[in-house]
Amino acid sequence: MKRAHQYIVGLMYADGKPSPQRFYPAVAFLFWLLLSGHLAVTGKTWGHYDTFAGIAGFGALAYLLGNRLVDAKYNSEKGKMPEKE
Repeated sequence: MKRAHQYIVGLMYADGKPSPQRFYPAVAFLFWLLLSGHLAVTGKTWGHYDTFAGIAGFGALAYLLGNRLVDAKYNSEKGKMPEKE
């Protein structure tokens, strides 16, 4: 559990500082989770949900993971996570 938390914190930080470029996709992904849950619980539908889900859900997650993988491979020491201050 601690390693998962450390990885999630690592997704949000760049050079030891919170990164806005990583924060906004994370917010979009959380918004997707909340809206999807709301629609599922209430049984409502939304005509453009597929577009929203693709951009906010998959797009944000793919961006965050891709960004982290590039940083881990090219911009960080091997196997080192950012230190939380």
